[in-house]
Amino acid sequence: MKRKDILYLIIYGVVGYFVFNLIVSLTEVILLKFWHIKNNFSHILFDNIYVNLVIYLIIFFITMFIIFLHNKYIVKILNDKLQKIKKKGGDNDE
Repeated sequence: MKRKDILYLIIYGVVGYFVFNLIVSLTEVILLKFWHIKNNFSHILFDNIYVNLVIYLIIFFITMFIIFLHNKYIVKILNDKLQKIKKKGGDNDE
């Protein structure tokens, strides 16, 4: 991986975490208000910051692993097609 790709991965991971944390905290506040439990948004946001981080990291790494496997599978299919084309002598009638 290039440095630029790693930097983008880190930036997207951090931004994604903050968005994920806000969405989870807002959902929790909405559910608590639905059940008539008074709680402050900032209190919920900072109380669950580490739990949300662990959940987000698990989801993030599973997603990255799935994307890696998908890309590997696509490259294999494309390489097989390329080998078939080369074997036919460059005839591209498919």
